[in-house]
This record gives sequence, C-alpha cells and structure tokens, in this order.
Amino acid sequence: MEQKIKVSVIMPFLNSITYLKECMNSVVNQTLKEIEIICVDAGSTDGTLEILHEYAEKDKRIRIIDSDKKSYGYQINLGLKNAQGEYFGIVESDDVIKEEMYKELYNIADKYKCDAVKSDFYIFVDEEAGQRKFTYRPLLYSSELYNKIINPIIDLRAFRAYGINTPGIYNMEFIRKNNIKLNETPGASFQDNGLWFQIFSLAKKVYLYNKPFYMVRRDNPNSSVKNKEKVYCMCDEYDFIRNFLKSKPEIEKILAPICAYFRYGNYLFTLDRIADEFKLEFCKRFSQDFNKIEDAGELDPKLYNKQQMDKLRFIMKQPEKYYFTQIYKFNYENISLEEVVKQNIALSYKIEELKYAINNNKKNDDTNKKKSIGYYIDKCKYTYRNYGFKYTMKKVLEKLVKG
Repeated sequence: MEQKIKVSVIMPFLNSITYLKECMNSVVNQTLKEIEIICVDAGSTDGTLEILHEYAEKDKRIRIIDSDKKSYGYQINLGLKNAQGEYFGIVESDDVIKEEMYKELYNIADKYKCDAVKSDFYIFVDEEAGQRKFTYRPLLYSSELYNKIINPIIDLRAFRAYGINTPGIYNMEFIRKNNIKLNETPGASFQDNGLWFQIFSLAKKVYLYNKPFYMVRRDNPNSSVKNKEKVYCMCDEYDFIRNFLKSKPEIEKILAPICAYFRYGNYLFTLDRIADEFKLEFCKRFSQDFNKIEDAGELDPKLYNKQQMDKLRFIMKQPEKYYFTQIYKFNYENISLEEVVKQNIALSYKIEELKYAINNNKKNDDTNKKKSIGYYIDKCKYTYRNYGFKYTMKKVLEKLVKG
C-alpha cells in the first residue's frame, strides 16, 4: 500500500548554489518522513540543477520540475499543480528549517483540521568568523490569537499577523477548492503577498503557533528585498490582490480597506528599497493610487495611527514636496544639470517651510524662537564673510535638509 503524503514541500530554485546544500539538508532530514520535496528550477546555470539531481538519486521523495518561466509565482503554481500531499509548505532556497518543523505543524493541522497553520520564525545573517546571528520574529506581538482556531474574516486582527507564508502549511483541498494561485509576474516580485492575502481572506480555520522553526536568511545579496530596480512590482502585486477581492463580492467591502492599509505599508517599504533615481516618480504613483482608493471609499482612517495618516495625506496631496522635503538628499559631488534642478526645487520647498516657521513664530510672539532665528541669520552672514558663498550655501542646505 502506497504511503500517504502528508506535506508537499515546494522549493523554487534559480542559481541557488551558494546556500543550496544547507537548505536541502534541512528539508531532507525532517522528522516527518511522509513528505514529498518538489524542486522547481527556473533554468539555473550555476550547477544548482546538477546538485538537485544528485539529491534526487539518493532520495525518491524528491521530484524535480523544470519551469519555463523565471517567475517565483509561476514556479510555486507549478509546484501546487503537481503536489500530492494533504498540505503544502514552501521553503526558499537560501533559508533553513528545523528538523521537527513539518511534524509539529502537521500534527496541529491534523488535530484541528486546519486550512492553515503558521508559526513564529527567525531571521538570520552570517557574520564574520562563522558566527550566525538570529533574531526572533513573532507572527503577532499580542498573545491573544495564538494557539487556537481563528477565522480571519470574523476576527480581522488576524490580518495583523506577519504576512510571511514560509513558516506554515496549508491544506491542499482548501487551496484547490478556492483556486488560490500566485501572481505570475516576472522574477521574485513579492508574489508572496498575494498568496498570504488570499489564504487569510478565505480560510475559516487558521492556527497561529508561538514556536519558531523556519529561519529566513537576510544577507543574500541577490534577494528581491535588496533589488533597487524593481520599482512597480509592489503596485502590480496589490492590484492583483484588489482584483482578487473584486471576484469575491461577499468579502470585498470588508477587506478592500485592509488591502489598502497593507498597500500603504508596502509602498513605504518600496520607497525605502528602490534606487534614488526612481523615488520621485514612485511618490507620484503612490499619490495617484491612494487618491483613487479614497475616491472608491476604501481608505479607512481608523486603520492608521495619526502619524501614518498624516504621512499618507502629505503624499496624496503633495507627492513632489514630500519627496524633496522628506526623502531627497543633496549630492554635492554630482554637478549635473538634473541634480542642480533638483537642488533648486528642494531648496525652494525648504525656504517655504522656513518662511512658514518664521510667520508662526511672529504670530506666537515667542521671544526665544525669534532669538534663535536671528542667531541663525547672523551665523549665515558670519560664515559668508569668512568662508565664502559656496561653503555657506553647503552649510545652509545641510541645515535645511535636516530640518
């Protein structure tokens, strides 16, 4: 009699040779033996595929599938299409898992007949002298939702749980019944966001377990998190999520504002991640998208704290000013025409803010503030007389940029 496969482990690969063996060993050595390991390779050229075949020759639980697209979403979807397990999990090729991970998660899933079981996790980096630094990451900072069955659509606090998919397993019957698939945009483009949101939108029985097994690497220079040129992929991913909600009118009204809230956080993450030359245009896209969201009635201020809402309103109303006053950094080495134009715009916004501060100071009749502004002006005059115009402007700009 053929043994039942309890968990299908889907592993996407693309030129992953640096971390491959440690990752594969941690999966092959799971204490839950009733697993299948589906390795989906997207055309590796660094020896990854050859090593995977070596593993497959030694362990019949390993299957290798060739992906004809270099897309994380497409690779996971291929794995789901071929999975034969009762549940599935994902292990990314630069990460590591504890040997007991799938056994403990499966036991919980089987006991409570869960749609999804997720656990806390670690992030780690390799330091000098072979040392490895781990940081514990709870799914939630509140203990109220741990270690019990929850329905996210009824208790929306569940959406506050960390939206990472890898430290978990998910019921294949539930996935197929709801036709859950990842966005198949090129490369690794944060398609895990769409998978997480679909699962939590549709699952009726989710269990959050406060024990860590999965270890996420954060020092891989080829990670999508570190890619500064993937500018609009997060926009595409949240458009994908929003389109998913349009197909589910029974939950759309409830979850559209939550989708917008997570779009906001991930747009800020994108602004921090992308290269400087793309940030102004992304601010404008940020503004456009959220003005549309507000017009559609999907911006719920109750989901945001005051600081978040103030920042969002600033971006929505004045994206260019937000960029030049909150993000732009003066580059004294770059004397190109484009940089000079940017410096002039940034300076004009800073002068505007300074004038506003002076006018407020006059209205408030605050003697100490008047003295400080006068002192600042005298200092500028002194610097100009003793060090010249160029040095003075440099110091003024530094002060204005720092606020």
